[in-house]
Amino acid sequence: MARNDWTPEEINAAVAAYFKMLHMLEQGELFVKADLIRELLASALQNRNKGAVEYRFGNISAVLQERQLPWLKGYAPYSQYPESLVPAVMRAAEGLVPLRPTSDPVELDKNTKRAQALGFKKPKGQETPEPTSMTSTVFKRDPLVRAYVLEEANGKCELCGHPAPFEDKDGDPFLEVHHVKTLAEGGADTVENAVALCPNCHRSLHLAKDREQRLAHLYAKVSRLEKHA
Repeated sequence: MARNDWTPEEINAAVAAYFKMLHMLEQGELFVKADLIRELLASALQNRNKGAVEYRFGNISAVLQERQLPWLKGYAPYSQYPESLVPAVMRAAEGLVPLRPTSDPVELDKNTKRAQALGFKKPKGQETPEPTSMTSTVFKRDPLVRAYVLEEANGKCELCGHPAPFEDKDGDPFLEVHHVKTLAEGGADTVENAVALCPNCHRSLHLAKDREQRLAHLYAKVSRLEKHA
């Protein structure tokens, strides 16, 4: 059989297997592509071979790529696909979130990780990004608390102990004052709840996989800190 004479049943089986892998990858589940292909060749695609199945997977990648949808990085897009493939792919792709620009930092981070794990072509980017208006809550902070914490740090990060990475425009060591229990979580703006950190350590306390261990180390290292319920 030629590449373009697949039956609807064969196309549906290939699409189902492709999207099974795609969803498993998005969920962080482990799988072996060769095992799934063997299952297909032993069941719904007995009249095909491994090369034909992988080529069809590349066709599915092309359909998704052309619509700015994520696709499996392991199967490079092959654009010469039969039109009969498109409806089956788009039915399976219903609910698949496009990798499009967003002003939501959480969504941006999530979709960046999706793009890294999945496939995408070199983007054109945006010559004139669309602006959006956002509302945020900002807390009034005591400059005396901030000054005291910076003086206590004496130009060194209170987590890693390294000197500030650079001097600011006034020639002072650049450190960021961080509330250990954040103000948004009800934390106090006091010296017992604030530390001076280098930018790297500051971000790590918000985002690192081992942030709880880092936080425990911080409490053990900085004696003035007090844990707040």
